[in-house]
Amino acid sequence: MDGNDGRVTLTARSKLVVAMTVVATACGGSGGAPPGDAAVDAGMPIDLFDPAVVQRFELEVVPADWQWLLDHARDEQYVPATFVFGGQRYTSAAVRFKGDYGTLLSCFDEVTGQRICDKLSLKISFNEYGPGRFLGLRKLILNSSVRDPSMVHEVLAYGMYRAAGLAAPRATHATIKVNGESLGLFVLVENLDKEFLEDHFANPEGNLYKGVWPQYATPTRYVAALTTNETVANVSRMLAFHAAIAGATDTTFAADIAPFLDLDQLARYLAADRVVNSPDGIRGFYCYESPWTECENSNYYWYETPGGKLTLIPWDVDYTFDEIDQDLARSYADTSAQACTPVPSCVYWNEPGCDPATETVYLRAPQCDSLYGMVHRSTATATGQHMRTLLDTAIANGKLLATHAALVTKVRGEVAIDPHGPGLTAFDDANMSLDDVIAGQETEVRARLTELGL
Repeated sequence: MDGNDGRVTLTARSKLVVAMTVVATACGGSGGAPPGDAAVDAGMPIDLFDPAVVQRFELEVVPADWQWLLDHARDEQYVPATFVFGGQRYTSAAVRFKGDYGTLLSCFDEVTGQRICDKLSLKISFNEYGPGRFLGLRKLILNSSVRDPSMVHEVLAYGMYRAAGLAAPRATHATIKVNGESLGLFVLVENLDKEFLEDHFANPEGNLYKGVWPQYATPTRYVAALTTNETVANVSRMLAFHAAIAGATDTTFAADIAPFLDLDQLARYLAADRVVNSPDGIRGFYCYESPWTECENSNYYWYETPGGKLTLIPWDVDYTFDEIDQDLARSYADTSAQACTPVPSCVYWNEPGCDPATETVYLRAPQCDSLYGMVHRSTATATGQHMRTLLDTAIANGKLLATHAALVTKVRGEVAIDPHGPGLTAFDDANMSLDDVIAGQETEVRARLTELGL
């Protein structure tokens, strides 16, 4: 260990990996990868995100580096690794733990710092030490699903967004071993980065922003949210977008934001978001400081096409299909002062034993946010029409239940042998409940569409 900054001191083998990468980059190897790594990309015509397949990954990490990673998981710093897949070896990979509060920080006791989750999410990078690729990808995301014992919510939810015609990450499952020891089953999710933009957009050169909503945006916050073009950091178009929203009314909204938003894309997003019941995404406006006026949402990206419009992309959707949504935006017509006053989180979610006096997190109704509210009100009919399409093409006649059943069949054997997983009892119970939620959600969607005359 380096006593000065707490970061791991590279072992001799780690230094060799980095040196190989530097040499390969200087020599202009395939994608900047070291000699031999090009084979990982060549001759392997494979859909890594095939939802019917459980992928098998292995990592070889210097034991001292791996131990450092375990000891400093919350630092989210990479250590060198060799990545093995399908008999091919990628000798210049890197690995770290990842996650926000719900999947990383909350996995450690606030007082003792002891880890309390059996499994942590991982990020594997192929371009940390140079511009390398694995099957054309810069990084792999392996989510632990510590909040989802069914292990399938993300795959189902991302599939629904894509079924709505949206650019959304692909997802399936994978197992991984580190130095021969199984870490168990993970959800493999397509990373949102420049590679994603190249695969999903005609012009991938624009700005990608993580989790920044326009209502309280400043140049500093927009720059901090950039995940592409960080060195240029031109956020002028987002600032213009913010100004357009600030000056808009329900009457002028469609015209004011026409240069920035495709309202039909937003209607598709709202349709999928409501069908999967995603309360922890764009409609979850959390307020953390009194007087509870600055309320922020999370778990999404904006992609700004150069000179064009902004596209909303879903992210971190494990907290979906958790319960039946018996509202489906019925209450969103209420913008009264009472409806728009933030309420304690436990009251909002009707949690047992709720004590509003001690609650430190509040939530505000989504229709009370200027952008969300105007999008909701201006796309009500279109959102309903897209919900109808999703119902007909991806849900009705047992389609979604069958998709769910196939996923359960695919991974149940893996859950049975996962040394750090939920166990079969919790897995089976969670998936039985999920079937009930899917069936109940279909009933609610049908009822809502009937009310809308659709």
